[in-house]
Amino acid sequence: MKRPNTKVVHVAGSGHIGRPAGKVNLKWLGIALAIIILLGASFLLTRPDQDLHVIFFDVGQGDAVLISQGDTQILIDGGPSSSMLLPSLGQTMAFYDRKIELVILTHPHSDHLRGLIDVLENYQVERVICSGAKYDQPDYEEWWHIIEEKSIPVTTASGGYRIGLGEETIISILNPSAPGGDIDNDSLVLLLEYGDYSFLFTGDISTTTEYELLSERAIPDIDVLKVAHHGSDSSTSEEFLLVARPEVAVISVGENSYGHPRPEVIKKLEGSGAFIYRTDQEGDIEFITDGERLWLKTGGRSP
Repeated sequence: MKRPNTKVVHVAGSGHIGRPAGKVNLKWLGIALAIIILLGASFLLTRPDQDLHVIFFDVGQGDAVLISQGDTQILIDGGPSSSMLLPSLGQTMAFYDRKIELVILTHPHSDHLRGLIDVLENYQVERVICSGAKYDQPDYEEWWHIIEEKSIPVTTASGGYRIGLGEETIISILNPSAPGGDIDNDSLVLLLEYGDYSFLFTGDISTTTEYELLSERAIPDIDVLKVAHHGSDSSTSEEFLLVARPEVAVISVGENSYGHPRPEVIKKLEGSGAFIYRTDQEGDIEFITDGERLWLKTGGRSP
């Protein structure tokens, strides 16, 4: 039987005969379509909404909180290493988004700082806010070296400073009013407000600073409290809880030799009526609000 008049193409560098010109390789077409579909689905799933998201990452014995709304991300502290923070950021932020608009360091102890060093190296950080505390420690020196090397703008903030995350979302810095020389008590204390809901991030302050903030009438009635110093008994006084009246208390904690969170702190939180969530038991803890309602999602880790 006579073969049809078909043009053949020789592949350069080989003696094989290619497929007829103009004929589509269905296998590769299928793979290409699958990739396009997966990328499109990933884009839709990670495309930011306009709700406020506050995620307390499970980073072990340390603090790391991501605040996001729309295309804007603010990272408060980075935990004791990058091994847990960077994967969490990668899973949370859109795959195409390599920019963090603001990084806030509450104080330069390594369980809050170390993970931020790798964030500075792996993301485009637009701006840094910190207390400007003086502290002689290798991680802190490296932090400042990278900031200078990348020419990242830095603001040294104290009580009274305000940050806008959109028209209705405000972060107010409540502490320190003036640095006192104690790294923990000079932690930046941050109040995040959006619509009907508010979050208070207390760094590692002790009851001394809590009483100062109470005397200044700086602590409002809040909805979510980041419990100070991983649940240490040096913080979270009954007087503080009586004024703050948190509906939910989040303890960012991991395996440690300090006994955090202390049983007496848990008892005080329970006595205040707050629902308690712990990153060592729940994994990542995420709050989502549209300003009128509040939703909670956890990583579902078993105690």
